[in-house]
Amino acid sequence: MFETFRHPNHYRFFLIFALAFILWSAGPAGSETYTYTYTFDAITNNNLSNAQAGEDQLRLTVSGKPNSSSVLFTFYEIGKTPMSITGIYFYYQEGSLNGTELNSLTGIPPWDDQSQKGVSFQEVKEKDLTAQANLPGAKALGLKKNYLVECFTSVPPVVKTGINPGESLIIGFELPSGQDITSVRSALNGWITDRHFDPGDLVIGLHVQGIKVNDVKSSESFILHAAPLPATVLLLGSGLFGLALLGWRRRKA
Repeated sequence: MFETFRHPNHYRFFLIFALAFILWSAGPAGSETYTYTYTFDAITNNNLSNAQAGEDQLRLTVSGKPNSSSVLFTFYEIGKTPMSITGIYFYYQEGSLNGTELNSLTGIPPWDDQSQKGVSFQEVKEKDLTAQANLPGAKALGLKKNYLVECFTSVPPVVKTGINPGESLIIGFELPSGQDITSVRSALNGWITDRHFDPGDLVIGLHVQGIKVNDVKSSESFILHAAPLPATVLLLGSGLFGLALLGWRRRKA
C-alpha cells in the first residue's frame, strides 16, 4: 500500500454471520479484536440534502488485534437512502505505515434480502495511480494526487457494483513489523484532530454516486470525519476479523 507493494489475485468469499459468531466465541483468551467506527464529512455540495444523507449513512469500521499486523477496513452504510460507494481513496505520506501491503480484497454478500446487486471492486495498480483522477474536492484540503497511495473503484456498471445499502466491502492490509491497530488508529487521528494533512496522517475518502433524496440525484465526495464509538470489542467485528484471517491463511497454505 505505502511505497512497497505486493498485490495477490483478488478473491471473494462469503462471510456467514453464524460462523463468525462460532469463531468469535471459540477464540482463545486475549484474542479480542478492537474495532473503531468512523463517520464521514461531505466535501462537495452538489446537492445539500444528498450530501447530508451521505454523512448520515456512510460508515467505516477499522478492526485489528493488539500486536497483530493484520487490519481490516470495512465500508458499509447504515440507512436505506439510495447511494453507491464507487471509489475508495487512501492518502498517506512518510511515516511508520510505510511498507504496508494489500493483503486481500473481499466482498460481503447483501445481508438485506431486498438487495440483489452485489459488490465488485478493483484496485488501481500502483503504476496507474498517477493517471487516476483525484477525489473531487480533495485538493482543497491539501490531499493532492501525489499523496494518493491506494485507490479502489467499482467495476462497470459502477453504481450497480458499488457498495449500496445492505452491502459492504472489506479491504485487508498487512502492516510493517511492529505496527498494529493502534498505529492505524493514531494515523487516522492525526487527520481527525486538526484537519491538516501532515506526514504520518492516513486519510480515507469516498466517492459516492447515485445519491437520491426527494427524487433529486447527485454524486458527492466524503472524507473521514471521526470515530463516534470508543475502542471496543465487538461481536460482529471479532467474528468477521477471525473469519477473514482464516480465509487468508488457507489461501496462503
